[in-house]
Amino acid sequence: MRTISFFFVLLIFFVNIDESFADDRLDFSKDGRALMQIVVGDSAIESEKNAALELQKYLNKMTGGEFAIVNKNASKNACIYIGRGEYISQHCKDIDFNSLGTDGIIIRSVDGNLILTGGQPRGSIYAVYTFLQDYLSCRWYAPDEEKIPTQRDLSIEPVDFEYVPQALFREYYCIGTLDPNFSAKLRLNGREFMSDIPNEYGGNIRMGGAHTLVNNFVKASDHFEQHPDWYAWRQNERRRVNDQLCMTNPQVQQQVLEEVLKYLE
Repeated sequence: MRTISFFFVLLIFFVNIDESFADDRLDFSKDGRALMQIVVGDSAIESEKNAALELQKYLNKMTGGEFAIVNKNASKNACIYIGRGEYISQHCKDIDFNSLGTDGIIIRSVDGNLILTGGQPRGSIYAVYTFLQDYLSCRWYAPDEEKIPTQRDLSIEPVDFEYVPQALFREYYCIGTLDPNFSAKLRLNGREFMSDIPNEYGGNIRMGGAHTLVNNFVKASDHFEQHPDWYAWRQNERRRVNDQLCMTNPQVQQQVLEEVLKYLE
């Protein structure tokens, strides 16, 4: 009898644990009806406001609901907070935005609400795309090909995720990434030899060159006339050309090293 009573108490204990975990879940929709609003403050930058629009678009598509975007939560319902509004400053005082740089992200649940924020200008919109991809299984395969699952009852477990990209400059040059908005979905911020990513998608950075970057240091205007042997030989024309350095030349290697070190100083 005591054994039965023990297992009965144990069963109740685990049931209560399951219920407590269930209570902590973030409920976004039920039967295709949106249960949350998206909050983005009036002071939000352009990419944060667009992050709210992107999240709204995909949540609506997934659930069939209508997720409203507001600048302040006037209800007692749970919300999705994007950017750096009043709620985030009050409930996430531990966030060091400086440490997030321009692209770092934070995805965090607080008292049934969801926080999607990060560095500026790209952190918040990257947080939205990361959330959609890693937590809601959205996929973007090409500018015109995406997979968005249908889920009328949408909820997730509590989350606390922070990430700062290890590579400051991220670019993948191909037909698909020529589309700047698609590159933003992939969290690629580099745009050498491609059109700029609009500010509403976080903008981009440029390094000033790729395989020809070294020409910014050993400039032909300074060296070609005196050292034509530092430059490439065009076999079919039987002449030196000043648009590419000959990196097998030890003198060129030394000159590049000296000028790069001088620049870094």
